[in-house]
Amino acid sequence: MSVMRTVPKVLVAMVTAVGVAAGAWVFGGSVASAQPVPPAVFSGSVTIGGNPAPAGTVVVAYLGNTACGTTIVSTPGQYVLQCAGGQVGDTVTFTVNGQPAGSGTWNNTQLNTVNLVVEERTPTPTATPTRTPTPRAPRTGSGMEADGGTAGGGMLPLALLGVALLGLGAAGAVAARRAR
Repeated sequence: MSVMRTVPKVLVAMVTAVGVAAGAWVFGGSVASAQPVPPAVFSGSVTIGGNPAPAGTVVVAYLGNTACGTTIVSTPGQYVLQCAGGQVGDTVTFTVNGQPAGSGTWNNTQLNTVNLVVEERTPTPTATPTRTPTPRAPRTGSGMEADGGTAGGGMLPLALLGVALLGLGAAGAVAARRAR
């Protein structure tokens, strides 16, 4: 009888041990890691050639040669951008539609105001290509046409003549049968 009393106790102990191990694996099995560094937030005005940048203008921030944040202007003349991956004091450079527009200092403990300015550049004139006509291949045909054109234009009258002769032949055959 003592065996019967210890079996349930052993079974309960095993189920409890498995449950504790599973819980530790599911809830505590991850390796502790450092929290990611929050991004620096930049905002300010955006002007192109002295005018507010229109909605749809692309602003990109760089840490060195690596893009750290991108935004698209939604309110004309204003931008807000997050730049990740820097350290306090790093220089952040900005481009507006691919053109240099300014720089600021990376600091993720405050809102960084950097007003971006792109001077309007004088466009470089480009040469307008002139259209050169493509030479046409000589027209070829059967040689039956007076103008040396294609055989398609000369074949239509011949086809109509053939149909007319066929019709006359059929009419003649019908008339000959009736005459018998």
